[in-house]
Amino acid sequence: MKCKYCHCPSGFLRRKHKECEEKHNLAIAKIPSVVSKSILEDKQTYTSVEGQISSLSASGYVHPYMVEMLVENAILSVFRDNQVRPDVIEPYIDSLPSNYKEQILNSAEYSEYWQKQFTSYLSTLSGSTAIDEEHIEKIQALKERNIPQLSSGLQKVFLSELSKRIDLILEDGVIDTREEESLSDYLVATGLQETEALYQSASFERFVQSLILRDIQEGKIPDRCKVTGLPILLGKNEHLVWVHRGINGYEQKTGRRRVGKSSGVSVRVCKGVYYRVGASKGYSVDYQYQDSLGCGLLIVTNKNLVFVGTKSIKIPLSKIISYTPYQDGIEIVKDAATPKGYTFAGYDPWFTINAVQSLV
Repeated sequence: MKCKYCHCPSGFLRRKHKECEEKHNLAIAKIPSVVSKSILEDKQTYTSVEGQISSLSASGYVHPYMVEMLVENAILSVFRDNQVRPDVIEPYIDSLPSNYKEQILNSAEYSEYWQKQFTSYLSTLSGSTAIDEEHIEKIQALKERNIPQLSSGLQKVFLSELSKRIDLILEDGVIDTREEESLSDYLVATGLQETEALYQSASFERFVQSLILRDIQEGKIPDRCKVTGLPILLGKNEHLVWVHRGINGYEQKTGRRRVGKSSGVSVRVCKGVYYRVGASKGYSVDYQYQDSLGCGLLIVTNKNLVFVGTKSIKIPLSKIISYTPYQDGIEIVKDAATPKGYTFAGYDPWFTINAVQSLV
């Protein structure tokens, strides 16, 4: 039989040479340590140890596929332990053979490494402190790698930081011009302004809504909300302020029902003769109920609140005589011969309340 390592005759019923197996095991143990040392201690590129790894794999009869796996696992372990600085690991990755490099860049460990790096860095910034040029350049370099998993992970980190910044700013009211510029710079620095994720962010929605409220308070015509295919016609000098989606609308209505009706009791007077007593025809009472308008859009303009669902309703702002805010909606009473209530549920009504108060 032949040795499974060196492929030379190994003797009767023997599949390996002992010395060949020892060389093989030594090479498998040595290759990862060479890779780790070159990154963590020597801070060199892969090309500096490529010859040593080739020599070990040849002397230890290690298959190229096994070599690739050993090298990749050694690099990924460095990422898992978060032991190395970006200015060391990035040149190292760029020096890898293309097949190694592709596997590393598309790994979960690489994405998580950079998420941790930026989470740690952003936590050192206070308030509206701008991202420095070094990190802006790094964000751009990572973006150019065009790795979906990495881009998605960094977006989550940047959106989380955006939410914290907006919450901090809104603690003292509407965003001022300086704070607006600071947040705009942050969006540009992180590249969020070019992503769909930004426009699905509740934090960014609060940001824009706060700017609209500031415009209204300054007497400016609000024009920050742009919607194509708006399902209503705006009147003269009427301007769109905001569109809330997925809102459940209800109209308060009055119903009537009869109560107190009784058939009475039949009393036997004598054989064949009965007398009926206690009969009542009852009386009518009114009751209130909520009639569904369906699920749709609640459109805020500078003159009206318009709900467009299964049924549509327009409430002029000047006709609102009272409102009751809830955690997940608002109830509005419209002035009329008989005041009627409307409830819009499924959203945080803070913006609607502040906008209506400022516009009336």
